[in-house]
Amino acid sequence: MHADTLTVAFRLQPDADLKQSLLDYCIEHKVDAACIESCVGSLKYAAIRFADNSDGTHVNGKLEIISLSGTLSRHGAHLHVAVSDDHGKVIGGHLMAGSLIYTTAEIVLRKIPDVIFKREFDATTGHRELAIRSVGAASYDDVGAQRKASTRGIIISVLFHVVLFWCLLYFKQLPKKIPPPVHSGGTLVYLPMLQKKLPPKEKSAPSKSAAAPKQNVPLRQPKELKQADNVPATPSDMPVVAPPPQEDMMSHLQARRQQRTEAAAKEQVENSPPQESDGERANRIARENVGLSQKRNGGSGPGDSGGLFTINHLGISRAEFYFRGWSADTRRENAQQLFKVEQGTEEDIKIAVIKKMIEIIRTKYQGDFVWESHRLGRSVTRSARMEDTAGLIQFLMLEIFPDNGRQFRR
Repeated sequence: MHADTLTVAFRLQPDADLKQSLLDYCIEHKVDAACIESCVGSLKYAAIRFADNSDGTHVNGKLEIISLSGTLSRHGAHLHVAVSDDHGKVIGGHLMAGSLIYTTAEIVLRKIPDVIFKREFDATTGHRELAIRSVGAASYDDVGAQRKASTRGIIISVLFHVVLFWCLLYFKQLPKKIPPPVHSGGTLVYLPMLQKKLPPKEKSAPSKSAAAPKQNVPLRQPKELKQADNVPATPSDMPVVAPPPQEDMMSHLQARRQQRTEAAAKEQVENSPPQESDGERANRIARENVGLSQKRNGGSGPGDSGGLFTINHLGISRAEFYFRGWSADTRRENAQQLFKVEQGTEEDIKIAVIKKMIEIIRTKYQGDFVWESHRLGRSVTRSARMEDTAGLIQFLMLEIFPDNGRQFRR
């Protein structure tokens, strides 16, 4: 592969994302405009969106790439793909991310010089559509970036000049230091400051109180203190309280254990389920007979209802499922039957599978029957009557194919 030529060729490896790999190539080699000239290969999982649909359709299986076309660049891509299954049935539409290569994808890419492919919102369609720009013309994004850079530069320049002007005003207002005058031909003489002499203090005559000798004054004896009424009593005056009797720790533990045992027994009696009547027991046995295979299969596999039916294979126009029978012996291998279904005149293979399951149910039930639903987490009663076919189809679509069941209901 030569990245500097107008036409390049390269191969995508297994498990690579077809759309994302093409976008990564354009980003890595800075491809501004290109188109798909050729693509051959296979997919093991295709994500395709049909016209006027917001959600994509996912197809599993070994699929041959019939064609791939569209425009792409490092700014986005718009690609359409067509694939065929193992019966030659072709399906195509808008290529979405998540389409994985099975064995190979051989790509021939044509670069378009002097133009740039961009994706811009179109108010008429409500989608991001192709916008072709010449290399010399600035795009809307470039113009916006230039305007932002210019505005940022102006703001920085204005702030710089404001700070500079403030600094000039501040330093201008500072007081200036005046240097001492210099006299030519003379010397400076510094005179010391004259201190004023204070008159001497006259000695004052000693006072009579100071000159008189001190007389011995007899000390007064302290008066006897009386106990006030609000003074608290001494410990000897307080009443003596007997200490509480010591409690036996072992007896205390046994009493607490007895209380917990009685509380647990009371709670078990209150929460115990009511005794099952004969009628309730008969209904429970009937529900177990209808939903026997739920005990053998938890319903964790894709397309598995967790009940009487298990999807073994689901293609575009063919499908297979197992019917485990009505027998309560879940260990019997001969109770499991394999049914093969063709799409025929039905609009979808899943509708054909559901109608075949209804046909099997009606071999045993012509009226109401009980279905053990893992989706709802409970048993529900449904009708197998002919006039209730539409409602039964809708219910089983939600049980067997939950995602497609919601779409079928709308």
